[in-house]
Amino acid sequence: MRLKTKIAFWCYFTAIFSQASAGVVYISRKAFMPYHEVAVGMPWVDVPSSIKVLIVALMRIWGGTSLIFALALFILLFIPFRESRGWSFFAIPFLMLTNYAAMSYAMAHVDLNTPANPPWSFIICGVLLTVIACVLSVTDRNQERDSKQR
Repeated sequence: MRLKTKIAFWCYFTAIFSQASAGVVYISRKAFMPYHEVAVGMPWVDVPSSIKVLIVALMRIWGGTSLIFALALFILLFIPFRESRGWSFFAIPFLMLTNYAAMSYAMAHVDLNTPANPPWSFIICGVLLTVIACVLSVTDRNQERDSKQR
C-alpha cells in the first residue's frame, strides 16, 4: 500500500473501531445512557420495569448490529481494501456514511424533540475520518493508476 492508502486504512480502522466500541458499550449497559435520562425526563430508577425491558432490548439491538456492521467493515478493510480492490475504495465509505446518516437521523430526532444532547461528536469524528480516508485512498489509487499508464 502507498502512504496515502495506509493513512486512509488507519482512518477507517479508527472509525470502525469506534463503532465497535460503541456497540460493546450499548450491549453491556444495564441502564440507559445519561443523555437518554435527559430525553425521557426521569432517572432510570423511576422508569417502569416494562419500559426498562424495552429500552435495554433496543440498546442491545443497536449494540449488536453495530458490532456486526463493524465486523463486516473490518473484513472489507483487511481483505479487499488492503489488496487494493477498486470497488472497496468506494464500498467502505458508502456503507460507513450511510450508517452515520441513519444514526444522525435518529439523534436529530432526539435532539429536536427533547432537551437531551446526543453524542454528536461521535458522528462528526466518524464522518470526518471516513471522508478523509475516502479522499486519500481514491486520490492515491488514481495517482497509482496514472503512473502505471505512463
